[in-house]
Amino acid sequence: MQLTTLNQITDNRKHLLIREIENYRIRLRNEEKKRDIEKEEALVSVAQLGFESPINYKKTGQPYLENFPDLHLSISHSKGWIAVYISDKPIGIDIEFENPRIMYGVTYYINKDEEQFIDTIQDLHIVWGAKEAFYKWKEGKIADSKNDITITNINRETNQVSVQFENETYLFDFLQEGEITIVLN
Repeated sequence: MQLTTLNQITDNRKHLLIREIENYRIRLRNEEKKRDIEKEEALVSVAQLGFESPINYKKTGQPYLENFPDLHLSISHSKGWIAVYISDKPIGIDIEFENPRIMYGVTYYINKDEEQFIDTIQDLHIVWGAKEAFYKWKEGKIADSKNDITITNINRETNQVSVQFENETYLFDFLQEGEITIVLN
């Protein structure tokens, strides 16, 4: 399945919402705290998806819907964008707004086997996003994301990224649209 637009990635997932936060920069200038905006917008997104519920957090940091404890919730935000994904099975999502400073952190998250992906900012955002989404999917139960998770392939024809963990390979979908990179399972 090739994912080419934001609409296609959300159409294939019933309880996924990706949107730009209205008046984000103005709200920040008006002294609203970034964390408070993100928490409020996550609740708004959950409600837009049809779930009325407070969001709580497990000891692992994984968010969950208090009123729907059997469902899985993944949240990501970046530079005024938010992604909220709810499913009946474990999930992970990451959204990244393109930032050239990602090049400065390469040694923090790229392992030796992933050095082939350091040529473009777009590839680095996919690698970072895949590791973040995978980490969330595993509820943070990974000791060392840099070395325990390895990105082995980025397939731009299918918009999938291969993630290797404990000798198993997992496929995550990705989308790059404008300055936004989204990775999710």
